Amino acid sequence: DLLGKNTTIPEEDFLAVKGPGKKAAKLTSQFIAIKFASGNIFTGEFCGLKGTKGADLAWGVPFTDRPKSLHGYYCYQPKAINHTDKAHESMKGQTDIGQIQVILADWDKHKAIDEKGRFHVINSDSQFIDFENDPAIIGWGNMVFSKWMDSYQEFDLPITYRSDRTPSVVVIISASSRYGDYFTGAEGTVLYLDEFEFVY
Repeated sequence: DLLGKNTTIPEEDFLAVKGPGKKAAKLTSQFIAIKFASGNIFTGEFCGLKGTKGADLAWGVPFTDRPKSLHGYYCYQPKAINHTDKAHESMKGQTDIGQIQVILADWDKHKAIDEKGRFHVINSDSQFIDFENDPAIIGWGNMVFSKWMDSYQEFDLPITYRSDRTPSVVVIISASSRYGDYFTGAEGTVLYLDEFEFVY
């Protein structure tokens, strides 16, 4: 909840798999007060705002399995990018980009940022995960997309393992605007997500 507005809400009508009590997630990119905010959902904890410039997100929940892939359904409805920071000004007018990622890590064995072994993403301090080189990342899967969809599409996101170590946390992150951490994306872009599960 950012300044009384939530960029991610439950969706009860537009579902990939219908059934009693079922809900999907609706992620909507928005301009809130003085900053652009991507619709996003992640496993972890929102730890608070950092002034007017960013937020502190603790990524990760306890998890010790090694699944083959993340399976689910998504529907993406992007708009043209109309908000950027200085470093991404060349993207203005391009179609927005959505993203789904999964990370299996053991930051507690390397450089735990807090007592729960989670990594803290703080965009105002440019504190981000180095997905390619972080030695604590054991497995990683990533998919990006930018085409307009009228209905849900099934996906199976393979997880590539870099080590035979056992993870201590899992992070699943989805964003309606991939570059939202840099306040870059399209106001009104929507990403629907439903029925996520790991495949073994």
